[in-house]
Amino acid sequence: MPVPKKRLPSSRRDRRRSHHALKATGTVECPSCGADTLPHHACPACGTYKGRSVAEGQASKDTKKAEKKAFLKRAEEGTEEHDHDHEDHDHETESKKDSKKEKKEDKK
Repeated sequence: MPVPKKRLPSSRRDRRRSHHALKATGTVECPSCGADTLPHHACPACGTYKGRSVAEGQASKDTKKAEKKAFLKRAEEGTEEHDHDHEDHDHETESKKDSKKEKKEDKK
């Protein structure tokens, strides 16, 4: 494995490292909610860009998550209504039957 032939002077090492410094990111204040945002980006807190709403804010994301969680809970309990009845079929067994039919058709 190669190794350096001579010891590097500290001045040369420091000149090389002169470009390694981290620069602070510039932020601007959102005109609608006052949160810090990156320039030329939509505000992550309220979802506005140049005074108009372009994205969903965190509040609407939280409500959507809560609605989805409530829907899944109702579906598990069986209180969520489907748009068809289950008298003649069951979803779990039907999906297994379909996959078996597809495998048989692929073999032919």
